[in-house]
Amino acid sequence: MKKILVILLSLMLLLSGCTGQKKISLEEELGNLINDAKGMRIGVSLLNHQQTFFQDLKNGMEEVSTKTSVELIAKSADRDLYKQIEDIKGFIADDLDAIILSPVDSEGIKTVVNQALEAGIIVLTVDIAVNNVEVDCHIASDNIQGGEMAGKLAVKLLKDQGNVVIIDHYGITSVDDRINGFENILNDYSTINIIAKKDSMGTKQNATEIIQELIRAKVDIDLIFAINEDTSIGAYEAIKGVRDAQDIIIIGYDGTDLQQQLINDKDNLKASVVQDAREIGRQSIINAIKLYNDVPVLNEILVDVKMMN
Repeated sequence: MKKILVILLSLMLLLSGCTGQKKISLEEELGNLINDAKGMRIGVSLLNHQQTFFQDLKNGMEEVSTKTSVELIAKSADRDLYKQIEDIKGFIADDLDAIILSPVDSEGIKTVVNQALEAGIIVLTVDIAVNNVEVDCHIASDNIQGGEMAGKLAVKLLKDQGNVVIIDHYGITSVDDRINGFENILNDYSTINIIAKKDSMGTKQNATEIIQELIRAKVDIDLIFAINEDTSIGAYEAIKGVRDAQDIIIIGYDGTDLQQQLINDKDNLKASVVQDAREIGRQSIINAIKLYNDVPVLNEILVDVKMMN
């Protein structure tokens, strides 16, 4: 049924564009929802509140909730699956109207998400999906697109040959998509080799240690694809000051101010895929409100990315 709904809504949007109908702005869309959102309570469980991406995502949520008088109960999972499970159990016990989460572990969170759905609570995921669970709406960057953009740039910077290291974050669906997109491009080049794919848990410290270990082992690295801001900065710090590593290229993800600053310095970090975290946050609240008022929404909403270089 949801697949049919996606097709119908897409056709409606296409037809409205063809007839020259004015696109409804965010402010106009919110104006229609303000009176229907008062009193709604939404529990939010994000992977963490430390990363710039999740701070921006939360800010986008708060921008909409303030205008619509929605109450947000926001929790940071602090990368701890068991904490996130307990937080969501608390949301269920408090009988909240909706839950928005970015899972710490796409597999490990399945049981409690199913419990929320069975309790009749609206569930949306942002950035990271839940494995094999059909939530009410998933909103994320187009990470396949982002990975492919990074892959095409890697091929160009490597001039079609070289050794690549991927700094991974196992168990995170959005990262899987980024890497799949990246590998889709590199797989067409037999002269480009992915020589290592290491799990960093998405942290700067782990990324630094991974690259330092590879450098100590005298592994020949030409390019590093780092899957978020923290891992790109971690890789950068591992290379900085190492004489034999100054030619290593880093391509990051997220597109933060700090990454832009390092790119502008024309050092090892050459580029980063830019996510619109704030828009993902805004869309999560807008679509939660629509679902709360029985307004059909797309099952999956992908936000475009761009390249910072």
